[in-house]
Amino acid sequence: MHLLDEVRKKDHKDNGALIVCILSHGYLNTVTGACIEDLGIDEIMILFRADCCPSLSGKPKLFIFQICQGQKTQPIVFHPTNAVVKAESDYNMTQDKAEVTDSPTLPRGPFLAEADFLIAFATMRGYASYRNGNGSYFIQSLVDLLRKRSPSEDVVSILVKVTHDVSQKIGKTEEGQYVAQIPESIIRLTKKFFLHPMNSKA
Repeated sequence: MHLLDEVRKKDHKDNGALIVCILSHGYLNTVTGACIEDLGIDEIMILFRADCCPSLSGKPKLFIFQICQGQKTQPIVFHPTNAVVKAESDYNMTQDKAEVTDSPTLPRGPFLAEADFLIAFATMRGYASYRNGNGSYFIQSLVDLLRKRSPSEDVVSILVKVTHDVSQKIGKTEEGQYVAQIPESIIRLTKKFFLHPMNSKA
């Protein structure tokens, strides 16, 4: 929260957007850190509302949460073409085997305080998120599709493709249980949001 508050206090008039990625453990509307402290997602969002961070008013704010949102396993209906891969959940750290816009200046108002957010969750509320040896299904797909499809497609369209891609991955735990997940997004953008590659090796 200290780091996010420092970001909130900065002058973002020359920035086109804000992107925050949080990869951790969690449950419903909550991020759990390595220190076992809980952080409410609403507490994070409020920092960057238009009334709390005016220099980001009218600019896209993308929050990516790679966390579980519960313990439940999503029901699966098998199709003969479904492939199965290894899966681990990150729901509980104590469980070993549940494995830009172009505008460079401050836009003119008025702006609703809760507008211009795009919040992408790895899984639906109440359900676990899964990973394999290469990392989480959601982040693997998100990174791959952002690289391939930006800036020709807007971020929301890319997230729809991520949702489809992740939903096709059927996992199997060491206990033999079949598992899957479908990401969930909250869209409050007031315009299309495109990511343009920067001259960077990152």
